Amino acid sequence: MDNDDAASPGRRTPLSRIERKAATRAALIDAGERLVRKKGFSVSVEEIATEAGFTKGAVYSNFTGRTELFERICERVIPGLQVEHDTSLPTLAEALMDTARQEIEAVERDAEQIVLQLDAAVQILRDPELRASLLGDPRRPGTAGDELPWPLPLPTAQWNVAVNAVALGLLVQRLIFGPQEVPDELFVWLNRRLADD
Repeated sequence: MDNDDAASPGRRTPLSRIERKAATRAALIDAGERLVRKKGFSVSVEEIATEAGFTKGAVYSNFTGRTELFERICERVIPGLQVEHDTSLPTLAEALMDTARQEIEAVERDAEQIVLQLDAAVQILRDPELRASLLGDPRRPGTAGDELPWPLPLPTAQWNVAVNAVALGLLVQRLIFGPQEVPDELFVWLNRRLADD
C-alpha cells in the first residue's frame, strides 16, 4: 500500500504501540472507576479487565500490578481526602464554622462519595502494599506542607489529622443515624471546640 492509500478518507492510521498502551491503560482505569462506583473497592482485577473488554493479563502488562491500578482508580474516585480550610477567613473559628457548613452540605449532597471514601479506607487498611504505596501521597491527611495562617493548638500535620478524624467521624455518624441524632449543631459545636472557642 502506498502513502496515498493510508491517508485516504475513511481509513484510520494505526495506533502506535505507545498509543495502544495508553488507550488500554485508560480503558482499564475507566472500567475500574465504573465498577468501584457500582460495587466498591472489593472488585477484582479480573472483573475490571472483563469490564474493559480485556483479559487479566492486560492489567499486568500495562501496570506494575494491582496496586498501581488501584492507585489510579483512587485518584479518580476519591480526589479529596481531607478537609480544606478557607485560609482567606480572618480567624480559625470562622474557618472552622465554614468547614462545618461544608461537611453538612457534603453529607446531604453526596452521601455516596463519603461511602466510597470509607470503602477506600477499608481497602487500604486490608492491603499493606496499597497502604505503603499511598503513604507517600502528599494529599493524604497530616502531610499538608503549607502552614495555616492562624495559630494552632497543635503542629499543622497533627492538626490536619485531628480535624479530618472529627469530620469523618461526624459524617459517618450522620449517614448511619441521620440528622435527628447527629444535627447540624453538633458539627458546629465540635468545630468550635477545635477552634478552642
